[in-house]
Amino acid sequence: MTQHTPMEPAASIIRALDLGSDADVARALGVSHSCVRRFGYPKEMGGRDGFIPRRYWPSIKDLGRKRGVIIEDRHFVEAAPVFERRETEREPTLIAAE
Repeated sequence: MTQHTPMEPAASIIRALDLGSDADVARALGVSHSCVRRFGYPKEMGGRDGFIPRRYWPSIKDLGRKRGVIIEDRHFVEAAPVFERRETEREPTLIAAE
């Protein structure tokens, strides 16, 4: 099996959700593990070249809100969206950098 580095912006968005693995993200979204993994694969490997299909955006944004992460539409198309950690009284919260 060929190793690859997950492509952006999918890799940053999935990492920002801080759920653990692709399988955990898939479970939270109600899709298969392979569906989420394909977001970060190049097209030559049957993937999406780092782009998450628009039909998943609302669910991912909602999941982000529940996890304290602000994910906006622009983050789904940026080359490498940047998320910063901000300390709060309860727990660290990830927010999108401007």
